[in-house]
Parts: sequence; structure tokens; C-alpha cells
Amino acid sequence: MESKEIGEIIEGFQRHLTTEKGKFHLSWLREKEPKEVQEVLEKLKTLPKDSAEFIDLVLYGLLPHGDTKYAKRVSIAPSFLNIRKFFARFEYDEDDWKELSNRMRARICKWFCNINCCNTMFKNPLKILIEPLEEKS
Repeated sequence: MESKEIGEIIEGFQRHLTTEKGKFHLSWLREKEPKEVQEVLEKLKTLPKDSAEFIDLVLYGLLPHGDTKYAKRVSIAPSFLNIRKFFARFEYDEDDWKELSNRMRARICKWFCNINCCNTMFKNPLKILIEPLEEKS
């Protein structure tokens, strides 16, 4: 992809953010998504870290999923439809999923609980795409 094409994509996205739909997406990312993630993190604190419920809540609730029968929380910016299927080629067993989900929860909790990171991310989650590109001379 050429640099010009990337610039055009970013400019199109910037225009989208001025529409009602774009403003709605930003509002969701700034307000609803962080609250939902915090709720999932609080629920995870109450569960045994080796339980199937914990593992599924990390995999299908903490991570951003689309609206599927697997999702415990639906994200406006989903990365997965079914994470287990997405990674099926690695042939993870339940111990692998347990370790992976515990590592993901710890990493997300560390990131999410860092006030500076959260303020930067959730006040303007798409800052890099919103700001105009600087011209290189």
C-alpha cells in the first residue's frame, strides 16, 4: 500500500468521525467500553483463576468480540468472533487456554488500571487517526 493510499484512508476516517455514526462510535469507545471492561475485571476478581467460567469470561468478555453466540460482552470495535476458533490451528488444550487467559487478564488489568494509560486511550482512543497528518518536507 502506498503512502498516498494510507493518507486517503486516514482522511476518509477523519471525515467519518464528523458524522453522527462516527461520533457515536467515539462516544461508545470513551464511555461505554471502559465501563464494561471494568465490570468484567471486577467480576473476574471473584472467580477462581483456573475455572472454566474465568477462562471464558476473559476470552469472550474481556477481549473485544463481535455480536455472536460466544460473546459475553460485545465491543463496538471487535477483534474476534470466536477466539478459540481463531486460534484453533495452534491446537491449544485447556491448560494452554487457562495460562493464556490468566496472562491476558493480568496484562489487560495492568494496562487498564494504569490511570495515565487509560486517560490517554479513552479520552481520545483514535488520536493518531484524528489529528491531521504532518507534511514532510
